[in-house]
Amino acid sequence: MGTFWFRTRKRRGEIGLRMAMGATRRQVYYQVLLEALMLYSLAALPAMVICLNMIHADVNVLALSPVTPVRYMTTLLLTYLLIGSMVWLGSWYPARYAMKLKPAEALHDD
Repeated sequence: MGTFWFRTRKRRGEIGLRMAMGATRRQVYYQVLLEALMLYSLAALPAMVICLNMIHADVNVLALSPVTPVRYMTTLLLTYLLIGSMVWLGSWYPARYAMKLKPAEALHDD
């Protein structure tokens, strides 16, 4: 949450300008949330490739249970959804803060 809060605080002027140019509060709210989820998705793609390469290189201990394609995809999907929900929850409050920002105050600080 701290990372997304910091990003939102640093972009107060940009958010204020966007609202002054006609963006609604809901648009600002969704922009902050979607940017956080897009950043997460961009970081998750290389992680998926690295994880697949680790499986092929036998870096993991596979003696207890073998890795099947179904297990790999299920684990990948569940991990993606769990971390995605944490990113959403972590960016929800900063998005609400950005939505309630008054454009004049944000532009005055810059």
